[in-house]
Amino acid sequence: MKSLAEALLACEALSLTQRVERVPLSEARGRHLSSALSVAQDAPRWDQSAMDGYAVNWREASKSHVEGADRHYRVGQVIAAGHPPQALQEGEVARIMTGAPLPENADTVVIQENVELIDAERAEPGVWVRFTQRPRHVGEHVRLRGEELNVGMGLLDVGRLLNPAGLALCASQGLTSLEVWARPRVAILSTGDELRAPGTALEVGQIYASNATLLQGMIEEAGGVAVDCGVARDSAEDTREGFLRALAQKPDLILSSGGVSVGDFDPVKGTLADLGARLDFWKVKMKPGKPLAVGELAGVPVLALPGNPVSAAVSFQLFARPLIKRALGSSVEEARLRRARLPLLEPIEKKHARAELIRVARRTSAHHGEGWALAGGQSSAWLSPLERADALLIVPEGEVSWGEGTRAEALVLPWATC
Repeated sequence: MKSLAEALLACEALSLTQRVERVPLSEARGRHLSSALSVAQDAPRWDQSAMDGYAVNWREASKSHVEGADRHYRVGQVIAAGHPPQALQEGEVARIMTGAPLPENADTVVIQENVELIDAERAEPGVWVRFTQRPRHVGEHVRLRGEELNVGMGLLDVGRLLNPAGLALCASQGLTSLEVWARPRVAILSTGDELRAPGTALEVGQIYASNATLLQGMIEEAGGVAVDCGVARDSAEDTREGFLRALAQKPDLILSSGGVSVGDFDPVKGTLADLGARLDFWKVKMKPGKPLAVGELAGVPVLALPGNPVSAAVSFQLFARPLIKRALGSSVEEARLRRARLPLLEPIEKKHARAELIRVARRTSAHHGEGWALAGGQSSAWLSPLERADALLIVPEGEVSWGEGTRAEALVLPWATC
């Protein structure tokens, strides 16, 4: 039996096969680039105006005034964004809009607030203008070609998590699709004679199968594709058929739930052995989630999770989710759950030897401010406290007695809003 720390390290040594797929920009948010991108086009692609105003030649605009009067300039053209300009002639300015390309011979923009029209209501070709404030320096209010990005420089690194700004950056380079790490396919096999599909009538001793729904949601949250392979009854033959169904789906990872403990009707571990699976370890010194088996079947990593829903959920978050995240391009550190340290709003006492992951919610008290409070009962069969939980409080091995106010570290659940 491994300690929690040993089990985490053992699972970090495992890896899922990484595959590459090309997806449109509209489907790439939250994905990781599988190869680096370089700048293909200068940004901006040409010298352009940063403001609405008038494009001028700095040297000409800086000439001394004639007989003490402001010099007048003729508007030679109006340049809107998206339209090519003509060369600027001597004695002329060009009315220019934000983002429009500067005409040849112009190198500076005078903002429209510093320009006065002479005997005209609208700046049109042929109208005369004067500057109420001349430009302070050459290049004022101009975005130079390549000022942001130059052709050949790095755009986004391999493994980069694509956020909306990154996708917009790719679109600005004319890209319509990207190569990203493919979402791993995760096969789910539920086991148990007692399981029935939601919506059917239950007899005494039967329960609705909820683990497949639980695992599907957590797989999809992690970025994987969930494949439900149905329910295997508590027999070696049916469990064998279940794992073969899972393999037929060509998954990158197989998750089973239930049937992995030491009871008379727990056939998973033996069935995996009969199928020739390699078993890396079985059982972890943790609560909930002790009966966990980790190995490989026909080249596919297998995590045989406990059947109690909270045990399955906790085991998934600690051991399966990081495998999926790393297959998508996350580093080992990025794949782990985020940690947060807050004071306890009530005492915690543990008298058993195993490490424990206690479901807690982030609450506020007048005395301690924000802190961890129990989300409810800690039975591994109770889903309602898990639904209310924000984090898994980490209580180490051995007897532990923590008083109210003790600062304690917890693993923040991915769906928590705190």
